[in-house]
Amino acid sequence: MPMLILSALVAGVVASQALPSTTQAPKPKDPTIQVRGCLHGKTVTLTENPGFDLQGRTLDLTGDRRLMRALKEHNGHLEEFVGVIKRTNQEAARAVKDKPVLELRAFSHVATKCR
Repeated sequence: MPMLILSALVAGVVASQALPSTTQAPKPKDPTIQVRGCLHGKTVTLTENPGFDLQGRTLDLTGDRRLMRALKEHNGHLEEFVGVIKRTNQEAARAVKDKPVLELRAFSHVATKCR
């Protein structure tokens, strides 16, 4: 009898280890990028090669209210932006195919005039 219980216990442990894991590997975090460009409202026109593929030279900006309010004072200025590239929402994607959006984390002032 004790041998039967031990056999069942060992079989249960082996079976549980043989099953594939149902948990998925964690998704890598979106890479943070840094770009420099001229601010026009909520759009930045890049003045330098960003180092990645980008159709056109503009990015739309999104971010928390505090950052977006602070940006208003820098309209027309050359700025450096740090953020994560996202894609537009479904409705906007229909109007402009796959247009990238920079989710702003921070920005710093470079010059009062764009080059």
